Order: sequence, then C-alpha cells, then structure tokens
Amino acid sequence: VYLRKFEYRKAIDFVVNGADPVQGWSVIDELLQRGSLAAAMSEQGEEFCLNMIRWLLKNYTNGETLKSRLFEECVHTLLDHNRCLQPPCTAALTDAVGMLERRVAQ
Repeated sequence: VYLRKFEYRKAIDFVVNGADPVQGWSVIDELLQRGSLAAAMSEQGEEFCLNMIRWLLKNYTNGETLKSRLFEECVHTLLDHNRCLQPPCTAALTDAVGMLERRVAQ
C-alpha cells in the first residue's frame, strides 16, 4: 500500500516494525529498484537506525545472493545517509554497528 502511494518512509517503517522477512526483503528490493532506498532511509533518528540494524541482523542469512546484495545495499545506505551513524553517536549504536561488522566478516 505504501509503495503505491510513494510513501517510502512508511514502507521502510513497516519493515522495521515487524514485517516478516519475506515481506521486508521484498519492500527493500522494491525501494532499491525504484531508486528510493536512500530517500526512505536518510536522516532517520537513532531509534530507527538501531531497529533497522537489529532487523537486518535478525533476518540476514549467508549464502543467498539476493539477500546478500540487499543486505549490503541497506547497510551502506543506512551508514551513508544518517548522521547518528557517522560515527555512531551512542554506545547502543556503536555496539550494533560492531555486530554488523562481525556479521559481514563471517
């Protein structure tokens, strides 16, 4: 529904606030194809960034090419377009980014 109305921030909030993995990756893929992932994820607050990182960590699995690509795009977009992550401004964000780094290194 949000994608049809071009409400990209609401679509990404839907992902973060409990979308099942299939729906979540589908929304992320659609935002990426539309060139709107950065618009949806930019200049979000600390709470959103923390929840997005948690969602990514929870729903990412190694070995699936599409999920790996979407995961990498999300991580780069999140880190590049949010001041609270440049560098992480709280201990919780620092820990979450550290977990992302460890996951990517696996």
